[in-house]
Amino acid sequence: PTHLMGAPAATLEPSMAPADQAAQLAVIAAFNGALAARARAAGFGFVDVHAISADETGASHGRLQCDGRHLSPAALPEVERMLNGG
Repeated sequence: PTHLMGAPAATLEPSMAPADQAAQLAVIAAFNGALAARARAAGFGFVDVHAISADETGASHGRLQCDGRHLSPAALPEVERMLNGG
């Protein structure tokens, strides 16, 4: 089956104002929510990489990203698990 992949959690820049950090997290959450809903409505699966890359605040925990933005190969076992229904 076809799957769509959401956006991973954001790495927040310390120089950003707290309001801007909150806005960045909110945009990513809204994007992922809309993409997941549209994927499911179209009969596609959704790979929620935000769930595996975020800490309790919704920001990146840094363990699965290679450069603060993109997923590293370390994320592949988790992505594969999600693709296989886990």
